[in-house]
Amino acid sequence: MRLVGLLVVIFCLFISVCQAQIQEVKFTQFFNFPLSMQPAATGNFQEAYRVAGIYRKQWNSIDSEFQTFGVAGDMKFNRGFYSGDSWGVGFYILDDHLGQGLMQSQELGVSAAYHHPLDFQGRHRLSLGINLSYTISSFDINKLTFESQYVGFVPDLNAPNGEPFSSDNMANYDAGAGLAYSFLINKKWQTSIYASWLNMVQPQESFFSDSLSYAHMNRKLISGKVKYTVNEKVALVPRWLVSLQQNETEVSSGIVGEYTVDQHKRFRVDLGTFTQWAEYLVLYAGGTYQGIELHVSYDFSISGLKEIAEVEEVDFSNPGVFEISFIYRGRKKSDKGSYAVPCRIF
Repeated sequence: MRLVGLLVVIFCLFISVCQAQIQEVKFTQFFNFPLSMQPAATGNFQEAYRVAGIYRKQWNSIDSEFQTFGVAGDMKFNRGFYSGDSWGVGFYILDDHLGQGLMQSQELGVSAAYHHPLDFQGRHRLSLGINLSYTISSFDINKLTFESQYVGFVPDLNAPNGEPFSSDNMANYDAGAGLAYSFLINKKWQTSIYASWLNMVQPQESFFSDSLSYAHMNRKLISGKVKYTVNEKVALVPRWLVSLQQNETEVSSGIVGEYTVDQHKRFRVDLGTFTQWAEYLVLYAGGTYQGIELHVSYDFSISGLKEIAEVEEVDFSNPGVFEISFIYRGRKKSDKGSYAVPCRIF
């Protein structure tokens, strides 16, 4: 238990020396691309390594659509301070675009996590993770028109914009930390919960020379899942994510049904639905075959955003979000896999 206390102390100290600021890219399929949001998820799986990719396209019916690409990879090492401990290292890359090259940012992050079982069977496990990231943001000023460039109702693109831009690009570094707890209750029930504190550094987040660039944008995340195995073929997996940032709270929740077609080939089909309260209704589908996972989702807007189409002369009738994710989980040739055996008292 000394190691457990040490992990918690290190986590608290890491948070206390930092202050949070900037906003993160978010994904509907947050559980399929966890490294940017959940540092403690690094290497937190049964296999030896994991490679993931994700693509998100938001509001594709307008010119100012958002597009986000992401790739990530992490590895697990089965050696630690005590028997049963493991640790993981990983990286992720994000490429985020707004409009037709109007604004973009690229982020490179690295993460590490340590995983410690709380009992000799490995049914209870505590994880601590940290990440560091570096982001470059830029915009194309030539694609913007400002008030000072209008003569009446006619724009004069050769006129000065009159805005105090210090630069059309900037670079920032950031840090985050997270804790995770997983519990294999019995053969039918298992659960896990993640808590993360992101944006722990004060960045320069303004292109203006006279702007207040240090906005307090710390982000706290709590996410988790409960898996209930109905029988050898069917399992139900409720998932949720709570995001706290300034005075705003976002809650996403849903459930996925998993149907195992062939256990030996690791062939499984998934179908589910999620909701971001008062904002989107999500349909989710995909599957797994021999360690390869492919999932797609679409967010249907249920908020007042749809009403913009009634007042704008643009096709904004479908302000939805499309996502597709890919995951490959691999094992070493000598790795036959391992699992915890639930205590029979449950």
